[in-house]
Formats: sequence, C-alpha cells, structure tokens
Amino acid sequence: MTPFNIPESNKVILITSDEPPVRHWIPRSHLSALSTTSKDMFSTLFGPDGAPENEIPIEETDSELKGFLRMLESLGRGEEADLSELKFVDWENLARLSDKYDSVMARMRVKSHVWCVESFEA
Repeated sequence: MTPFNIPESNKVILITSDEPPVRHWIPRSHLSALSTTSKDMFSTLFGPDGAPENEIPIEETDSELKGFLRMLESLGRGEEADLSELKFVDWENLARLSDKYDSVMARMRVKSHVWCVESFEA
C-alpha cells in the first residue's frame, strides 16, 4: 500500500508480524471507517507525551491482510474494492479479519462473494 498524502497526525502505521515486518501507512479515518474495533482502539492509544500513537503492531502477516488492505485502498479512492484476484485463502483471511476487526464492509463483501460462488456452482 502506498502512503496517502495526509498529515502525520492522521496517519497510522500497521506493522505486520512478518520477519522483517512490513509497514502499511493508512489514514486513521479510513481504518476507523472500515473497522469499529480500530476506531475503539484509537481512543486508547497514546504515547508517553500524550500524543496519539501512530505505530500499531498487529498479529497478521502481510499476505493475510491482502483483501483487507485492498478494501482500505479503495475506500481512500472512493471506489469499490477489486477483489477478483483473491484466492480462496485470501477470502478465508478476509472473513476472519472481518470478524476480528468488526468490519461490516469486509463481512458484506465476503458474504456476497460466497453467495455468488454458491449460485455459480449450483
């Protein structure tokens, strides 16, 4: 994901569990819009100086975040996320993350994908 042109105070850096870690610069507002868990988490993250904490380590790897990050990028452009290249494991990860981070948008995309696949196979 490329850094957005946003002020430093509105930027969040997600640090993956990869070795070495991968950093994703994301607007705090976009992450809050996609995930209610993130919004709640931001209200409790402050550094020693009382300023909002901008670096957040997460348990997921870069590859596990593929669909979730595509949704964030699309949100930043005001578009629907193109998830056509996601493999089964990517959809599985997106479903898990939609629950973990309480993301209504991601959950809806997973449900619509499952519905389309089941309809197509029937």
